[in-house]
Amino acid sequence: MTRNTKVSKGKLLFTLAQITLFLGIMVYADAFGTTLQQEAVSINPNFIGTEESKIGINPDNINISDQGEDFSVISYIVQEGDSLEQISKEFGVPVKDLKKLNKIGDQIKPGQKLIVSDDEEGILYVVKKERSLKLFSEFYRLNIEDLMTLNYISDDSEMLYPGQELFINVTEQRAYDIGLLEKAQPILPKDELPKPKKKSKSVSSSVQTNRGQQTTPSSVSVGKKGSKTIKQRYHNPKISNGFAVGYCTWYAAMKAPGIFKYTSDTKQERPFGGNAKDWYANAKAAGYSVGQTPRVGAIIVYKQLRSWAGHVGIVKAYYPESGEMIIEDMNYAGKYIVTQRWENASRPEIVGYIYQ
Repeated sequence: MTRNTKVSKGKLLFTLAQITLFLGIMVYADAFGTTLQQEAVSINPNFIGTEESKIGINPDNINISDQGEDFSVISYIVQEGDSLEQISKEFGVPVKDLKKLNKIGDQIKPGQKLIVSDDEEGILYVVKKERSLKLFSEFYRLNIEDLMTLNYISDDSEMLYPGQELFINVTEQRAYDIGLLEKAQPILPKDELPKPKKKSKSVSSSVQTNRGQQTTPSSVSVGKKGSKTIKQRYHNPKISNGFAVGYCTWYAAMKAPGIFKYTSDTKQERPFGGNAKDWYANAKAAGYSVGQTPRVGAIIVYKQLRSWAGHVGIVKAYYPESGEMIIEDMNYAGKYIVTQRWENASRPEIVGYIYQ
């Protein structure tokens, strides 16, 4: 019994020694910053910020489009929770200027693109005449990329209509110099045929018109060897005739119903096809009347004009004694653009005429 008691006391003393050693280690660790097990530390996300909780404008949503040495467009993509007042403070642009520059009211929405350039110089121009953006920019010698960027236009063939407002990055003086602020010229009626301009040397002649009448103008221009534009317009009806829309063949087929007969208001037959330069030979092979003399309403065929594929148009008027014609065609100046222009029957690129 005495021996067992001594053993029990020994075990108890050993256990107490282990507990004392463990407590000593814990006290040491607490005093000198050493831990037996590392614990995850929770950090307040508001302290460092996250992509969702950033305060202010995120630079990733700002775009600077360099348009030259003296001009750049700064744009910003609206985010959830943004307001015009907040954007105004961040970029230093008055709210009224943001509204004017972007043509908006009081409401904005996430994903919307706003122009926020605070030093943009330009004018707010009211469109006077219906024409495509491409023609407008070419007429006034404006940078079409600037016009598209500043006015959210994605296609240079988009039509501009009277009363429409455009922001144009030119000074007021420059606007006067290029004619933007001058009085617009009157638009001729669509089907009106202009009289030939008088020259010091002129000849009297009869003229064929699309009404089949004979008239005698006071004078006609002599010796025009190249084309001269009379007027242009945008035209995009929903017509299907088997030719590529917006191009010269598509328009010429529309204006030649005696050959490309209409089967409905929006569809036409296609008795022959091919590139424009091949129309003369293809029409002849299909049994249609062709020749070398211009006639009003005939299709004029070029072997080459502004494309290797040739060109076609419609004869609107013909002055036999001078050889002058008025041609109406599409894609002479651009896709979907109808041009009415002077032409001379002696031009070497002309293959011939297809008669309706």
